[in-house]
Amino acid sequence: MLSKHKTITGKISWSMGWGIQATKPNSSIWHWGSNPGYRSYTVGYPEEDLGIVVLSNNEKLFEGIEPLILHTIGGTLPSYHWF
Repeated sequence: MLSKHKTITGKISWSMGWGIQATKPNSSIWHWGSNPGYRSYTVGYPEEDLGIVVLSNNEKLFEGIEPLILHTIGGTLPSYHWF
């Protein structure tokens, strides 16, 4: 589930379920969800046993959660800026 299956950009790939992004020091996994009235985003660093899941009943979730994610787990988020 965490092996690259299809390259999207130089930093973003798809596996058979998760997005994979080139981050340092190790790759991270990510996924998002979107239904009318709801949004979600998750990112995790398997090598570090670290991750965050953000669920919202607000369609504007993606407009403001980047600072929250960067403050709580750090890192870079190529996928966040891709979609």
